[in-house]
Amino acid sequence: MLYESLRSLGFTEQADNSIHLAYEVVTLSAATAARLGVDTSDGRDFYAMSGRKGIEIKADDLINSAIERMLEIKPELPPEIAAVAAASAIRYFMVRYNLQQVIALDMDEALRANGDTGVYLQYAYARANSILRKLDTSGYKVPETLETLPEQLEQSEWELLLHIDAYPRSLAEASAKFAPNMLATYIYDLASHFSDFYEHTPPILKETDERVKAFRALLVSATVQTMANALRVLGFIPLESM
Repeated sequence: MLYESLRSLGFTEQADNSIHLAYEVVTLSAATAARLGVDTSDGRDFYAMSGRKGIEIKADDLINSAIERMLEIKPELPPEIAAVAAASAIRYFMVRYNLQQVIALDMDEALRANGDTGVYLQYAYARANSILRKLDTSGYKVPETLETLPEQLEQSEWELLLHIDAYPRSLAEASAKFAPNMLATYIYDLASHFSDFYEHTPPILKETDERVKAFRALLVSATVQTMANALRVLGFIPLESM
């Protein structure tokens, strides 16, 4: 039905190139189910989608509820940013599991700004973009290439650099195995390595060693490019600011 719907809408190439990935049951935590109008009076911890039992949640209702909750948690966010962040949270929660795992969706967990969540990825991406904007505002031009590396790199710099280098191989492996969760894990690890780099190195704008400054600026730029590429592969809209 999905393929024919795509063809009817004119997306023939997309329909022809699509592959169905069957995944396990999707359940809702009791709190999320109650928020979406499911009767939770029987006291269960999780509620599986079931047409026979009348437990059916429309995607639009789920997304709208996630946007509302996102704005409750972060009322300072513009509505359009909150909408993208909420959609990212749901999408990431769905793809981070392997195809043999039951998906237990808890909205508050999915919308957390730290840990293994789509919102965390977006915050890391936005933070990296913020650094590049500050460099640009200061008049600093990020180099396209480096002739040599600094004499000594911090551990966090090495780990981030090596993880960026691993992206083509990680993407190829995830594609070959039809395993989007593998790419989701790669992006989360990339965001974590960047956060570690951010926390353990001095601000780039205050760096006085030009070779170190150039390396770190280029490392942030490469992080932004790699994360944007990986997020788009999984269908995310990368947020440059939050």
